[in-house]
Amino acid sequence: MIRVAIFDNDNNAKFQKHLVNLLKREPDINVVAQEETGISGLKIVEEQKPDVILIDSDQPFTEGLESTEKIISKFQDTKIIFLSKDSSGDYL
Repeated sequence: MIRVAIFDNDNNAKFQKHLVNLLKREPDINVVAQEETGISGLKIVEEQKPDVILIDSDQPFTEGLESTEKIISKFQDTKIIFLSKDSSGDYL
């Protein structure tokens, strides 16, 4: 089972729900957290130990970079994937 955490500062509940529903269709994926990044995000990684973290690339640049750097330094086995949407927000 692949444990996935989603860090999304987009505050777009419809997008988040759609992404989670897509991932739940996969029998070998378990979404263990949906959170904002920053301190709470690091705490989630420590508690849930996800294999993969999906990070919204639209979050504030320095916050995302700092969080990613901390995660990589503490959890070398955790993979990080940055998500990107088109300008309309309709496509991931």
